[in-house]
Amino acid sequence: TATADGGKVYQGIHMKNGGTYKLSFRAKTVTGEKPLAVVLDRKVTAIGGDEEAYNVPDYQYITGTNDISTEYAAGDWTVGSEWKTYECYISNEFPLIAGKTGATGIIPRTPYLFFMAGENTAGTELYIDDVVLEQVSTEPEANNASVSGENKPGEELTVNATFLSPKGASGHVTVRAMLKDGEYYASLGTLRTDESFIVPEYVIGKELVFAFTPIDDSGVIGETVYVTPDATSEQWAKLYYEADTKMARIYSSENTSAEVVFAAYKGGNLIDVEIVPVKLTANTKATASGIALVTDGADTVKVMLWNSADDAIPLCENIVTR
Repeated sequence: TATADGGKVYQGIHMKNGGTYKLSFRAKTVTGEKPLAVVLDRKVTAIGGDEEAYNVPDYQYITGTNDISTEYAAGDWTVGSEWKTYECYISNEFPLIAGKTGATGIIPRTPYLFFMAGENTAGTELYIDDVVLEQVSTEPEANNASVSGENKPGEELTVNATFLSPKGASGHVTVRAMLKDGEYYASLGTLRTDESFIVPEYVIGKELVFAFTPIDDSGVIGETVYVTPDATSEQWAKLYYEADTKMARIYSSENTSAEVVFAAYKGGNLIDVEIVPVKLTANTKATASGIALVTDGADTVKVMLWNSADDAIPLCENIVTR
């Protein structure tokens, strides 16, 4: 509780010069919603008396996750009657004063930390809990990298990640789709976050991996995060067809038998049909030829994959060519 205007409670903190720190805490007030600020007060006598090597501001005001300034102005943070969690990143890196060197024992002034609800006027009650200050990496991060969708041929997978910089820099996350072959990766192309990737035929039976690499606008590259999409739990089959050669390629997620039906139509009437039995091994290509199908005069060819000609239960979408 502030007993006078501008009242505050100080806490000395130590931060290594050149380090980046994450500060997190919870706060609430019972005296009305107010702007909230964390203040780093370095207006203290420099170590070594007047001999100071670093250009350090007397005050730094943090008023939002990425808002830090040497002059106070209300920012995004507000504090109210409900407990709320706040976090921010603090870069404790200061330049040397011209002509000075970072001699032994001469270090940047370490700050006192205090909190402000508004101007901390008399009677202000501010509650703070769970204060944690920890040194973190300065490299950008690909946060919450994920791949969603059905991981099976012909379906869409959507990649997503959030760019995060401990030092408040802006940037982006580059995503690469890759095939893993032992210890090696083959690139399938680059995507943007929130962009869709259609699972291609040549991925069947191989491991698909997405690499998320964060890069800030100054060119600093963070650690790449690798995400392997979950295998679909559903049974599936997939049919491909080359009209020029009348060859079908068939895949299944399980070992099974099926029949490929080649059918030629003219004006909606069936003029010829060819049925080819196939034995399918999980995630392995099988082929069937419809070369015997008579297509002279046909305006449509339909290729179907059935469990059997007797039951005629389709195992995947039909292919229709004109």
